[in-house]
Amino acid sequence: MIEPKRLKSASEYEAHIAETEIPRLFKERICDMLLAAQDERLTLPGFSIPAGCMVDFLIDPDLRTANGSFNLRETVNCPETAFNQRMRASIHAIALHEKEQGSDVYIMEQKTHLFSFFQGRYPGIIGSEFLGKSIPLGECDEGGLRNEDATRLTFDNASFDFIMSFEVLEHIPDYLAAFNEVQRILRPGGRFYFTAPFNADIHHHLIRAKMEGDEIHHMIEPEWHGNPVTGKDILCFQHFGWAILDELKACGFNSIEAIAFDQIEYGYYSQDPILVFRAVTCH
Repeated sequence: MIEPKRLKSASEYEAHIAETEIPRLFKERICDMLLAAQDERLTLPGFSIPAGCMVDFLIDPDLRTANGSFNLRETVNCPETAFNQRMRASIHAIALHEKEQGSDVYIMEQKTHLFSFFQGRYPGIIGSEFLGKSIPLGECDEGGLRNEDATRLTFDNASFDFIMSFEVLEHIPDYLAAFNEVQRILRPGGRFYFTAPFNADIHHHLIRAKMEGDEIHHMIEPEWHGNPVTGKDILCFQHFGWAILDELKACGFNSIEAIAFDQIEYGYYSQDPILVFRAVTCH
């Protein structure tokens, strides 16, 4: 397995981008070919970590950015597992580090294919969704979905070996409270893995909206993401920048790194690396 680059700062990220200029140019040519292609079924080859075999990854022609190019972070889907590029990178990061099947694991999602995948590898895994005030925190609805608020989790201190949060933190206005809660319920040396919208060109986060009491104040044009529980879109409050490293450290984490997945051998075709963050508790 080709090891991804582990980046601990913005300067290390910039150095990595400079070192990978040629493969990035190659990916750019591939994207141009995709845009010019007339085929209804666009594919790219590579080894799928979730499937454990070579596949022809599928490109969703409807997933495009504002300038018309493909949003490859959210497509390049494995035909065997249906996981897109971002999800495959998250699974890849866990596969590199977490071998113990008996680990106590929590993931901040439950009504997803990704939860089902990890449930097959960690049978005791606990997942949850934010169900609001419909049922008490820590309890399950009629469909078995557990209600948790990431800013006030119901778990005891030091309950888990590792925790995963994929595309959740951007929807939490008080994400620092969520960091503190994750740190609280992890055991000493526990690991926190997460992805979220991240802009590698900025240090301070791009705050898109704020909560003032019960009122939402939009700082810039609202951005909405899909919600698998309600089927309705959910507001994105921030895109993160490199300040997140210092914030994690202040919340009690160390050995903080951004794992860069950009090897085309594994079907990571986006121009910019998919970053999966990993932080280890120091209590």
